[in-house]
Amino acid sequence: MLNIRSVEPRISKNQAIIIAKPYIYNPKDAVLKFVPFWKYIYNVEAEKRFRSKVLTIAGKGKGFLNALNKSKEGMEVEGLGIPTRVPAVQYELKRPIVDKKQAEKILLDFIKEENTREIRFNNTEGQAVIYEHRSIGPRSDEIQLDMELVYILSGK
Repeated sequence: MLNIRSVEPRISKNQAIIIAKPYIYNPKDAVLKFVPFWKYIYNVEAEKRFRSKVLTIAGKGKGFLNALNKSKEGMEVEGLGIPTRVPAVQYELKRPIVDKKQAEKILLDFIKEENTREIRFNNTEGQAVIYEHRSIGPRSDEIQLDMELVYILSGK
């Protein structure tokens, strides 16, 4: 038993080797690899005023941030639980390189970018037409972000 949040492996070592055959020349062994990911869910609600306009920014999403290489994944994973039962086979538990604070900064930057709106205005003042272009996005305190460290199985 491992005291981590993960999905329990549901295939045998022999099944894993059979699955790998089309991709790897003559596989002889299989090792379970638990890769750390930051599972996240976010909700954005903001109201911005610019001149006479009111812009509502609302959004939500979820996903996984790889805690080794910072890549975002949109996969669906069900059955995450603690503890995780591991069969009597060789396994490797990867340590996260990206800690919670770093992951939170990366995700907040991404969420702000995803929820930033571009607005354009043109005003006439006298005989001059003035064009304005603004980017309006949420602040960190307008984003609710929930995160937890989970482990996703990968074959090797």
